Amino acid sequence: YFFFFNDTATTEIYTEQIVGSVRCVQETGIDYFQKLQYHEANMYFVPVSGLQGENLMKKPKVQELAWYKGPCLMDLVDKLEIPKRGLHKPTRLSVFSYHHATQGKLRGNVISGRVEGGAIIKGNKYKIMPNNIPCTVKEIMIDDSKEKEAIVGENPELVLHLDNEYDSHYIMPGDVLCSADLPIPTTDNIIVEIMTLESDIPLIKGMRVITYIGQQKQSARIVKIDRIFDKNTGEVIKKNPKCLIAGQHAVVEMKLDQPACAEILPNFNVYSRVTIREKYTILAIGVIIEIK
Repeated sequence: YFFFFNDTATTEIYTEQIVGSVRCVQETGIDYFQKLQYHEANMYFVPVSGLQGENLMKKPKVQELAWYKGPCLMDLVDKLEIPKRGLHKPTRLSVFSYHHATQGKLRGNVISGRVEGGAIIKGNKYKIMPNNIPCTVKEIMIDDSKEKEAIVGENPELVLHLDNEYDSHYIMPGDVLCSADLPIPTTDNIIVEIMTLESDIPLIKGMRVITYIGQQKQSARIVKIDRIFDKNTGEVIKKNPKCLIAGQHAVVEMKLDQPACAEILPNFNVYSRVTIREKYTILAIGVIIEIK
């Protein structure tokens, strides 16, 4: 979380305003992200000036930042722990887009996406789920350079050979290209552990909502609110409640209108995270704990 300022005024009053604003951002940010299950130890607040280039590459010298005693942005980035890549996991690529290219470096059935697990290798066979479309990767391009493979964390473009060209009509953003022998599970019924966010709209049994699982958008219905529990102790507060209001932790069962790709923790975080919306309001976030 970053706080930006782009003014070089040097008055004492203005400096006090900046310090007050930063403290407000920190308090508000920490409170908000803790509600989303983030740990305070993993949050960093760094005041920078993009316009003046202050506190980006080296510690600031301007009077407005004399109060700040922490590291500059790049020093902090250099100290961040590099996350472990899931090269050992089954191959998974979240599809961002699909088009049929007739000109340019890549021609044919082209998808773009992010490799979430394993590696995509030129010439290998894969499946696109949830519609179980078999395909072979003919070309791989990363940053305008043709490659033989794309590993986890990279965002390649792939040219695919489809066994049945009609299948191209069923490739959609949110689909998952995966190992032919270890495909991602698909389901239309999930059990989700959720946290309701600040909203005037309660979650009610039978309510229709929009869900996001990874990149997939689905209409769904809440078929059961199993229990409300204490997030710290896990103790059940109430079983089979009629509704959920803001700030509650609960376990709910959801029925999706169409089968979707899904995983349970800790297999793949990206395919186990769920966002629940009603029109433009985010009502809850959570993780899938069971696939039916």
